[in-house]
Amino acid sequence: MRPELRSTRQGIAREGGSVYVQVIVDPRAAATRGGGRDLPRRPVALALVFDRSGSMGGPAGGHDRIWSPERGYRPVASRTDYLPVYGRTKMDYVKAAAHGLIDAAKTGDSMALVSFSNSGRLEAPLTLIDTWNRSLLHEAVACFQPEDSTNLHEGLVVAEKQFPPSLPGTHYCKIILLSDGLANVGVTSPGGMADFALSAHRRGVTVSALGVGLDYSAELMATLAQCGGGHFHHIADAYYLPEVILGELRGAGAILARRVRLEISCAPMVAVSENLNLYHQEPRPGGVAVDIGDLNGTRDLVLEVATPAGFRGDLVPVRATLRWDDLSGASRESTAELVLAAVDASRFETLPVDVALVAEVVRLIEARALRLASGAYDAGDAGRSQASVGTGLADLARMIGGAPELDGPLHEAEARLQDAGARFARREMTASETKELFSQAYESTVGQGKAERGRRRAGK
Repeated sequence: MRPELRSTRQGIAREGGSVYVQVIVDPRAAATRGGGRDLPRRPVALALVFDRSGSMGGPAGGHDRIWSPERGYRPVASRTDYLPVYGRTKMDYVKAAAHGLIDAAKTGDSMALVSFSNSGRLEAPLTLIDTWNRSLLHEAVACFQPEDSTNLHEGLVVAEKQFPPSLPGTHYCKIILLSDGLANVGVTSPGGMADFALSAHRRGVTVSALGVGLDYSAELMATLAQCGGGHFHHIADAYYLPEVILGELRGAGAILARRVRLEISCAPMVAVSENLNLYHQEPRPGGVAVDIGDLNGTRDLVLEVATPAGFRGDLVPVRATLRWDDLSGASRESTAELVLAAVDASRFETLPVDVALVAEVVRLIEARALRLASGAYDAGDAGRSQASVGTGLADLARMIGGAPELDGPLHEAEARLQDAGARFARREMTASETKELFSQAYESTVGQGKAERGRRRAGK
C-alpha cells in the first residue's frame, strides 16, 4: 500500500504561495499475500456498550413496519420475538440489535456486553461465540432495563478493559458505543473522550459511535469515532438501529488495513495546514502526523501547503510516509514524494490546474465548515458556529479565479454556506435538521458518502 500524491498545481509560488495536496490511500493491494491470495478474515472481538439511562425507556414507534430479509434485517427477521408488536421503546431496539449481533457473529468471534447509567456495568464479559455461549448472551440481553444517568465514559473504560493487551494481535477488536443522550456524569468533554479513543485505538481497539435520536452530542460522538478509528452514525429513527449495528459487525470483518497513520513532511519553513477532512492531526518536526483509522476501501485527505515570505528554495518536496498494520498483524510502512517547483508569482498563475482536485477542495471546504458550524450550533455555541461559517467563506473566496470553470460551483457553495449561516444566526435550524446536516457533513469529510451509507442500510 503506497500513498499517491497530487496537487492543485504542479508548482507553488516561492513567497507566500500555497497549493492543496491530496493524499490517496488504497488498502486493497495490502490485503493479499505475495501470491495474490486473499488473507483469511481475522476473528472479531466486539464490545457492545449501550446506554441504559432513563431516556432509553422512551417510546420509539416502528410497530407498523415490516422486518424483511430484503431490507437487510436477516438475524432480526428470523426471531420475531425480538421486538414487541406495540409500544416499542428505544431499549427494545437495543435488545433487538444485541440479539441480532449475537446471531450474526461467527463461531470463534468473541463478544462482551457493557451498559452505562450512573456508572459503567459489565453485563457479560468477553465471551467466545459458540452454541452454548450464544444462548447465555441472549439471556443477558433479555435482562436489559433502562435506569438513570449517562456516565458514557465509564462504560467505555469498562469495555476497553475486556480486551487483553495481546488480543489485538490475533483479533480485530472493536467497541460499538450506543447512546441517545448527553454524557452528564464523569468525563463529559470532547477532549476527554478524544484522549480515551486515541489511546484505545493506538493499542488496537477501534471505537465506533452511534447517536440515537436528537438529544446526544454530535460533536462528542463524532470525536470518539474519528479518534477511535471507527465510524460515527446518526440514527434519527431507532428502527434503523439493528441494521446499523449489524453493518458494524460486517465492516469489522472486512477491514483491510488497521491503525493507518500518515506523516506529511515538507521543506524547512514550509507550513502544512490542518487537513480539510478533520482527521485527528498532530504537529511533527517539519510537518504533521494524521490518524486516518481502519480502512476497508480507498480513503483520501486534503491539506494545504504554504511557503513563507522570504523562502528562497527552488523545490518544495512533500513527503508522505504511511504506517499501518496489515491483516496478519505485522507493522508496515511505505513512502511517496511529490516535488513542487518553487516559482515566481507571475509564473505560478500560468501553471496548469488540476480542475478535478480543485472541485474536491471546494466540496471539502464547504463540508468542513458545515460540520464545524452545525456541531457548534448543536452544542449551543452560536459564536463558534458563526466563526466556522466565516472561515469557510473566507477559504472559498481565496479559491475564486484559480480555475475559472469552477467559479460557478464555488459561488453555489458560498451561497449554501451563507444560507446555513443565516439560519444558524436566526436560530431557525431545528434539532432534526442540525443533526442531519452534521451527519451529512461528517460523512462527506471522512469519505463515508451516500453510496457507502446506502450499502450499510441495504445490509450489503
